[in-house]
Amino acid sequence: MSLSSVLRASSMLSLSSLLASCGSTFTETPKDLLDPSQPRDAAPLVTIAASGVTPTVSHVSPGVPIRFVNGDSVAHLLVAAPELGYGDCPEMATLGTLAAGQTGSVSINRALVICGFHDAAGPTNRAFQGLLVAH
Repeated sequence: MSLSSVLRASSMLSLSSLLASCGSTFTETPKDLLDPSQPRDAAPLVTIAASGVTPTVSHVSPGVPIRFVNGDSVAHLLVAAPELGYGDCPEMATLGTLAAGQTGSVSINRALVICGFHDAAGPTNRAFQGLLVAH
């Protein structure tokens, strides 16, 4: 194998690694996420831990409060993440910073909307990205 072939292969591997690290982990299309057959959580809860947020996707009915609990030992500020490709989510601005052990909530009063969010301290950290899907 020639040196130029090795360099070209190395460059392609580096580029594919870079592209894989960008964006989100969400592969569902908006059509799939908004499918009316998706079960809704009557009491949605998003838990924040040192390892990330769970669940990463919450299906809710409009107006149902989504509770966020910070179970981590550090504060987190979850904010809208339009760069995930699902549009803006101004409702996330009402959550504010959650100190360790603190709870907050957000209500999405619109229907057929997908709200992406991430931790402002690490917006590209996929473990701290999530979707709130209001049917």
